[in-house]
Amino acid sequence: MTGVQTCALPISSAEDSIYKSARLFKGVPEKINHYIDNRLKPIVRNIEKAGYHSDDLGRYALAVHAKDVNAAGYKSGFTNAEIDDVISKLGTPEMEAARKELVNINRELLDGLVDSGVISGQLRDVLNDRWKNYIPLFREMDDVTGHSSGLSEALANVASPINKLKGSEKNVIEPLENMVRSVAKNITAAERNKVASHISKLAKLDPEHKFIR
Repeated sequence: MTGVQTCALPISSAEDSIYKSARLFKGVPEKINHYIDNRLKPIVRNIEKAGYHSDDLGRYALAVHAKDVNAAGYKSGFTNAEIDDVISKLGTPEMEAARKELVNINRELLDGLVDSGVISGQLRDVLNDRWKNYIPLFREMDDVTGHSSGLSEALANVASPINKLKGSEKNVIEPLENMVRSVAKNITAAERNKVASHISKLAKLDPEHKFIR
């Protein structure tokens, strides 16, 4: 009986293929929308069921973080009197529980940056320890990178979305809008770095540096 020999060629997974990872990167907007629908929107719906408006949640969460920012010697854009007024009016158990969920989302995003190699675990721990009530403070005219320039440009420069807090008197963009922007920036950076990390893997296959330096 004559047997037929077959040759099993290894099939690269997305984790091992820069081409496949780059193709999957095009699905990042859908991943962002899915995260917002499943993590951020339920928090807003629950607070609205409790009789509050989404703007109330944003103002309260921002006030708690701004208090930390002022205490650290930076300019949050709000006076302590303004902050205390918001907290005294909106600091209910329901609002506090929702605020903590927003903080957890930001911590999840930091974990994603660590897992994808954008930032170190040490930096994440320092940020979590220093800013225990963190809410994004994007301000008017801040640069927010998106996908409008195309895939090739989006992959060209992989940089951390973590910016140094300098403080400012510029108006802070609506807090929940900032949360959406933060989700988009962090997920994009994490997924983009997964693609870029394949360059170092390819470099190991080119020890004579004929193609990659």
